[in-house]
Amino acid sequence: MTTLLDPLVLVQRDRIDPRSLARDVDRGLRIRVKRGAYYDAPEWQALTDRQRHRIRIEAFAASHPGLVFSHYSAAVLHGIPFIGGVPDVVHVVSDRANGGRSEPGLVRHGLGITPAELTELGVLRAETPVRAVVGLAVLQPFRLAVAPADHVLHTASIESLQAGLELANLGHGFAKARRVIEFADALAANPGESLSRAVIHELGFPAPMLQVEHTTALGHRYFTDFEWPGWRLAGEFDGKRKYLKPEYLGRMTPGEAVVKEKRREDELRAGGLNFARWDWTDALSGHLLRDILLMAGLPRRS
Repeated sequence: MTTLLDPLVLVQRDRIDPRSLARDVDRGLRIRVKRGAYYDAPEWQALTDRQRHRIRIEAFAASHPGLVFSHYSAAVLHGIPFIGGVPDVVHVVSDRANGGRSEPGLVRHGLGITPAELTELGVLRAETPVRAVVGLAVLQPFRLAVAPADHVLHTASIESLQAGLELANLGHGFAKARRVIEFADALAANPGESLSRAVIHELGFPAPMLQVEHTTALGHRYFTDFEWPGWRLAGEFDGKRKYLKPEYLGRMTPGEAVVKEKRREDELRAGGLNFARWDWTDALSGHLLRDILLMAGLPRRS
């Protein structure tokens, strides 16, 4: 597998004495990725968690030809966002009967997989994005599993997700995954909005409308993340991190972005709309988001 990155050293491929590599690990020069695979330490420190997981995937692919990467690992390969830390272990799917055993750093799911659920990614093989989302819907809590499902709906149809659910033949996990698939919505713009929507549902609040368009008296067009028209209430997931993202800022400074957002909210308030705002901490805690919405006048189901 000559496409593997240079900093990744494989004992079998590169014919390096493992004792020498072990000494490099002791000196802090290399990181042990898995048995028989090492990575340049300074390069490793510069990688994101997802990039490190990709390296682990490549290391196992080199020593275990034919692996089909699944769940979190397939999500990493396909660029599917998920909430929570990137796992240190690599996930693969195998035959139900003789798929082999898990080992340090590698988790095998003996679920079986059909050719229609496979995709080739260069020298790597993985579940399709739809199959990966279905698998994560079983592994993750509902409020977290909604984000990958929402994301995949940006490029796939709800019918394809439903078909993928049926094809996966999950057994006892079917009902859990179906709940996520049925709740998925392509209008959610990012994982934070997906998480918020799921938590709002779990807390018993009315379902919001998503991405509602408004044209203000000044002729400006705006969209709200969440909206409850019956209560004249808009919900916004952002937080301070929003004003530091290059894709949001464009050529603006963070200060200019804050001023622009304040003007937007003022125009919408002038049209009779009230606002509730929250961030990651509020959404992840649940009770903080509950208090924010209650204070904004939104009722809960009894």
